[in-house]
Amino acid sequence: MTAELVSVIVPVLRLQRNLGERARHLFRRARDLKDLVANLRDNITIPYELIVVCNNPHERELLDFVRQSPHINKYCINSTNVGVPRAWNMGAMLAEGEYLCFSNDDVEVGPGVLEALTQVLKENPDAGEVGPRGGRWEGDRGGERLGLERVEEVDEVSGFFFVLKRKVFEEVGGFEVAYTPALFEEIDMSFRVRQRGYRCLVVPRLNIRHHASYGVSDNEGSISFFNRTISKQELHDRNSRIFTEKWGGMLEKRRDQMQGPEHTERTTAPDED
Repeated sequence: MTAELVSVIVPVLRLQRNLGERARHLFRRARDLKDLVANLRDNITIPYELIVVCNNPHERELLDFVRQSPHINKYCINSTNVGVPRAWNMGAMLAEGEYLCFSNDDVEVGPGVLEALTQVLKENPDAGEVGPRGGRWEGDRGGERLGLERVEEVDEVSGFFFVLKRKVFEEVGGFEVAYTPALFEEIDMSFRVRQRGYRCLVVPRLNIRHHASYGVSDNEGSISFFNRTISKQELHDRNSRIFTEKWGGMLEKRRDQMQGPEHTERTTAPDED
């Protein structure tokens, strides 16, 4: 492990992302890996390495770019689509940084983003994970968004861009591959980080934008991985079920605490005076 180094890990399926119908109607161009590589090159001022995990061995344009780019330090080319959680785990195995940054390829990263996130981790020994977005988690979906004006503790950090201390990542054992090919693995990670006693934090007002395009989370179409194909709706339902069965007890306990006598007494006290 190299102290102070940040390892940025990016799984990619194709060099140019497809756009959904709405985005095409707005004449919006999809952000892609080339844009992200350029953003990181131009805007990061601290030591970092970029690791790309290719889940498509058949797209020549993608492979040529990854092999030839002087700004990609390490890469892995899989013989099939192994999904996001396995790809992030593979990237982590190649990483040498003290901090592990997991990113989508359709993210626009401005100046100061990675510097601010890693600084918060350094200043908070009990923090395990940080990101620019996140909030409460209710059942199988996101709840109130937090950390809009100040650094704030959250249930989950949004999965398009986030940073973990390497020691915390290793302690929790990496991403849960049961969610392969994608969905809920980043939420599960936040829950496991908190289960180990670390805090998940959101850092506000960072110069970063997720150009969400046609992907797994839109629930339209299907996705192929290993030797099978699954509809995105079926994938969402399956992974939602896995998540709620695993973490339902923790969510119910928190709901009970919020509805318990102490909470009721505290919230009604002003009316009793």
